[in-house]
Amino acid sequence: MISRNLGFNYKVSVFTAKQRLRRQSQSELQKIQERHRELQLALERTSRTDDRFLSLLTEEHSVLKSERAITTSLHEVEMCEREAFSVLSACLRESHEKERVRVERTKYWSIIGSMVGALIGIIGTTVNNERRMREVKRLVTGNSNERKQIASLISDLKVTATTICYQRCLNTGNLQGTLSSVDNGSPMSFSRQISNHEGNIIKRLDNLAAMNEKETKLLLRQLAEVKRLIAGSSAKIDFSSKNEVAAYANPNADDSLSTSYSKANFTLAVSILAAAAVALVFHIVNRTK
Repeated sequence: MISRNLGFNYKVSVFTAKQRLRRQSQSELQKIQERHRELQLALERTSRTDDRFLSLLTEEHSVLKSERAITTSLHEVEMCEREAFSVLSACLRESHEKERVRVERTKYWSIIGSMVGALIGIIGTTVNNERRMREVKRLVTGNSNERKQIASLISDLKVTATTICYQRCLNTGNLQGTLSSVDNGSPMSFSRQISNHEGNIIKRLDNLAAMNEKETKLLLRQLAEVKRLIAGSSAKIDFSSKNEVAAYANPNADDSLSTSYSKANFTLAVSILAAAAVALVFHIVNRTK
């Protein structure tokens, strides 16, 4: 590129020098032609018998010789100037052609680069979407398994709550049967019968309290497991929503969980009422004694 610029500058300098020589030759030729016209006028006004006529004629001869030499030199300089101009024009045309080729090549390379960039972007987007879809499938599969575990635990809670309610009713019925077997006679007879059945009542109350404590712990453990699974599932769902992933959500899970909590609360309330009834019975027995 630097050598090309140096060659072009050299051709420009050669053309400028030839142009300067041509202008100098034209200026000298104009001066000589002006002097020739002056000599011709002087010769016309001078008599041929005058001595001055011979000197004017000699001077005109030398001027004509100089004019012819300068004219020849001017033709040569003009020819050199034309050649230099032709070389400079060819160099300019070549430079313009190379610039056009460079622009075309740059344009084609830019188009190819844009196409390659777009292709890379499409491939990257496809790979990213495929990775996200795999993540979605993994999250959906994990959430489905956790939903199944939660549903299984909720079913176990329902069965446990139903069993607890049934056993509470059965134990309460047995306790009422024991108390109803006591005769409705005098207070002394009532106290004596209470004393006779005191061991049986205390044993049943102890069994009821132990069963209540055991089943309450079981319920609390199952509820804690459900809460843990729900918390893990909620955290995964929140993570997937931040990454623009929509996970599957079971619309009946909240209703099942609410039902399970309601049954557990009902069971605890029944247990509390049973304990209060037992305390009231012992208080009545102690007062009658």
